[in-house]
Amino acid sequence: KAHLLQIIELDPQKVLDLTRSYHEHVCASSPHWMVSVGDAELFVDHVTPCVVHVDDGVVFIFAVWSEKTCKWGLPGGGVKLAEDASFWDAACREWNEEVLGFP
Repeated sequence: KAHLLQIIELDPQKVLDLTRSYHEHVCASSPHWMVSVGDAELFVDHVTPCVVHVDDGVVFIFAVWSEKTCKWGLPGGGVKLAEDASFWDAACREWNEEVLGFP
């Protein structure tokens, strides 16, 4: 089935008002998932470990070939709250699963 998306403009303040209680709940119950970005406190629910190398002004990004989709991509996935102690642990787990091939 095809789905059409309706593009709407969202008022950022209204979005914050709608999500504030959820954000406050995550902050209070899982402070280890909070990351400071500028003045904002954000929570991590997905990680994408990315290896970047710069050589003589040329930027190289490590990518993984998927036999399943026949496409290049970056390793990554969802944070497992019961398994990962931090977003760094989640990134390491995803790297091990998708690049090194073992959990």
